[in-house]
Amino acid sequence: VLAPNLDKITKVGSVKIPGIDLKSLAETRAGEEYFAYKGSLTTPPFAECVIHVVFKNPLTVTKELMDKLRNLDDLAGGKTTINYRAIQPLMNRKIHHSVS
Repeated sequence: VLAPNLDKITKVGSVKIPGIDLKSLAETRAGEEYFAYKGSLTTPPFAECVIHVVFKNPLTVTKELMDKLRNLDDLAGGKTTINYRAIQPLMNRKIHHSVS
């Protein structure tokens, strides 16, 4: 869903990308080991509204797709080359570990 729409984006807000149904991804990864924790967005405003799920065995993404994502403009008109923030203190967060 995401990759075919990236070429249509000419400026911020120019394309409405349909929601991504993660059910099929979840079904293909069923039974795999993963870690999950409540966290925040990795870009400003860093709102704490995310549940991060990190699989022990990561998905692969092509360099071409990553290059397209990195070439998108952010809301300030800059490139989205930096989409992370420094590691944050754990505070009272719990990390959940799931194995089958």
